[in-house]
Amino acid sequence: MLMLPALFFFVPGDLLSAAAAELVGGFLTTGAVRLVYALVLLLQLYVGVLLGVAVTGTPTTALFDTAADPDLSRWVIVGSWAVFTVGLILAFGVPWRVAGWLTGLVYLALGVQAAGTALVGEVAGTFVAAAALAAAADLLSRRAGRPPRLVLFLGGFFTLTAGSLGLRALTSLAGGHVLHGFHDLMDFVTVVTTIAVGLIAGAALVPARVDREFPRGA
Repeated sequence: MLMLPALFFFVPGDLLSAAAAELVGGFLTTGAVRLVYALVLLLQLYVGVLLGVAVTGTPTTALFDTAADPDLSRWVIVGSWAVFTVGLILAFGVPWRVAGWLTGLVYLALGVQAAGTALVGEVAGTFVAAAALAAAADLLSRRAGRPPRLVLFLGGFFTLTAGSLGLRALTSLAGGHVLHGFHDLMDFVTVVTTIAVGLIAGAALVPARVDREFPRGA
């Protein structure tokens, strides 16, 4: 648990989800290249964790994900996503004028995911959240002067990706926790696929943009 916040910047959850979305959408070459690149990054993180364990003499049995007792109020957790969005802006060099849009779509994705999870389960909730995020980003980016769809999409996309699950699965397997590791691995594959299909579904729900050859009234 101490490692995950520091490794978050390097965990390729966004690349894995984007690769799955491209493969589902029929972009086989770019999707395959991005998928291989993301898997290589994930394996590098895994090897790095094992090297750190070996150097410090820590037993591999310590590589087991344990849940911490919840000691923060719900409002602190909700507010922390605004801080997360600020960090995302700094990490990716996004213009500050887009901060409001990014924050709104982050909370949209979180709210839809939380409501969907409560009503129909985690997988279906994640699917609905991804679809809502894709549709909202597409619609909001169409008006002149609005940020591009990719920029609007960025914050909410990162809230749904599950790269840490892949790293947790590999480290649990290395620690000898086979059942726990394979459970995390299956959750990882399921969530990545769910996000990809949800993004495609959300884009399909929005009517295609029509570019007029002549201005209205000509």
